[in-house]
Amino acid sequence: MRISIVLLIIAAVLIAAPLLSAAEQKNVVLKPKVLVVNYDPIIKSAGGKRLHEVCGWNDPHKLAERYIKDIEQASGGLVKYKIVKWMDRDEFPIKRDGFRYTEESY
Repeated sequence: MRISIVLLIIAAVLIAAPLLSAAEQKNVVLKPKVLVVNYDPIIKSAGGKRLHEVCGWNDPHKLAERYIKDIEQASGGLVKYKIVKWMDRDEFPIKRDGFRYTEESY
């Protein structure tokens, strides 16, 4: 009986400790720095347009800007992403199994 009470107290402390730490740090502003690797190949058969334009998708640069604003707003200003480098890749990404689309196969 005595051991179970001690274990209960230890469990309560272990559960409460992270909550107390989170409460103490609630006003810490996170400023993650981000590298964006944007696979958006130029499609020659479509007059040199990027894939997102050919498919009617949104502009990735504008999407990233909106995402940063949305995260900052949703976090109450506690998360402020900063894109430190943007790499537009003129190719399709390689899949895990080694396959890579081409303009024709996509």
